[in-house]
Amino acid sequence: MGEQNVVSPQCWSKLLCLAQSANNGSGEKSSQLMPKQDQKFVENAMAEAMHLTDPVRHMTKHIEQLKLIGKTSKDDVDNVKEIVDSLEELVCDIDYAADFCKLNGLVEVIRLMKSDCDSVRCEMTRLIPLLAQNNPYVQDVILQTDLLPYLLTILEEINASEDLLAKSLSSLSSIVRTHEKAFRQFYQLKGLEKFENVFRKAVDMHYFKVADKAVLVTTSIAISLGPDVKQYNVFPVLFRMALQLSPDSAGCSYFLDYLMNNITDKEDNSGFTSDEFKMNLIELDNQSKRQLYDFLERQLKHEGRLPHEDCLRSFLKKMDVILNEDTKNVKFEVSKTSSNS
Repeated sequence: MGEQNVVSPQCWSKLLCLAQSANNGSGEKSSQLMPKQDQKFVENAMAEAMHLTDPVRHMTKHIEQLKLIGKTSKDDVDNVKEIVDSLEELVCDIDYAADFCKLNGLVEVIRLMKSDCDSVRCEMTRLIPLLAQNNPYVQDVILQTDLLPYLLTILEEINASEDLLAKSLSSLSSIVRTHEKAFRQFYQLKGLEKFENVFRKAVDMHYFKVADKAVLVTTSIAISLGPDVKQYNVFPVLFRMALQLSPDSAGCSYFLDYLMNNITDKEDNSGFTSDEFKMNLIELDNQSKRQLYDFLERQLKHEGRLPHEDCLRSFLKKMDVILNEDTKNVKFEVSKTSSNS
């Protein structure tokens, strides 16, 4: 964590060099060294500027402001939003996000997430993806708290707003992606099952933003798992959800891209490298096979001309044979990659 009121040597050297070499504007190359009194003035100004713009100082101030908020109400929303807006500009930096946690800022975020005011909860929850996204240190800190299980309980709340549910899904995705221990805890707490449950609830309640978000984040998690996606049985969950979404949704387009980038038709394994995941289509249960076929066929009809349309049509024909005769193996090849929601 950075120190306050300290001017870095590099900053001093560069700025003082410029100040000392400045001429009187006459264009002459010769210049005189800045008088000691003026040099001291510049040094003080630099130190003051560093103090005023120090991110740690600002985060500390905002954390103290959060601590002053007790039992929340609608009257606190504007104040909380202003604080979160300011923090948002800081904690998107991976190092400052770590500093925020070291300053116990995450403790205050979690506390206010558990308040009775939905709007305040939404404001605090939007900080989580900024803090946790691709940040192993913050993800480790989060696992020492009850944040992950608490976010899963939000998905089960009867009166949770659409905005809070969507932000909770994004938060969970940012915590578990590319972090093996976090994903294991998520999986053990039946996180995928709860994603599918909140998806169904969202469809029933016409919370289409939440339904779309559920497919988006589940696809992102599948991508981040790479070769391990098979053992967690993610595909059947995605098939069931995607088929209930509108074909023009962002979630369906994203899932289709994932499938199109990873489907291959191979009779042997010679083309696969050690870090690639292989799954025979025959290993899917019959319902999942049918759902995959129906999803791809529906998206092809909806989206018209696709970059790999010929490949997809050929794949669907072969799938049709498998569904009818159950004789041909078609493999999925999933490269080890990770993605942001």
